[in-house]
Amino acid sequence: GAPQVVSLLATGPEGGDSDKKAAPQESRQHESARRGARAAHDGARKATHEEHETAREADEAARKEAREQDEKARHEAREADEAARKQAREEDNKARHQAREADKAARKEDGQHAKQHEGAPQVVSLLATGPEGG
Repeated sequence: GAPQVVSLLATGPEGGDSDKKAAPQESRQHESARRGARAAHDGARKATHEEHETAREADEAARKEAREQDEKARHEAREADEAARKQAREEDNKARHQAREADKAARKEDGQHAKQHEGAPQVVSLLATGPEGG
């Protein structure tokens, strides 16, 4: 056991007698400083609490405003959506109508075509097999 290691263990974290004498005074200064800090902290906490109250009220007001804006926007979006859907429906109907007209016209031409080539084998077989394909 080397002597300096033993002495280090013996004195412990306080660091021997010479420091022990200075320690109480230091801790007293610490105490008053800490007390001052605590008072300041409490004061600050009270102030921030009041600020929190107003901040919370402002926050709630802002949230309410945002909610109302959101509702309004959602409502407008829904109306726009319905209008768009209605238009799409009308366009769809128009397109379907045009397709039907085109189909009718094509069928009429087919009919004339079939009359011109009456008894043509491919037309007969088409009619005979039907959509299933025989």
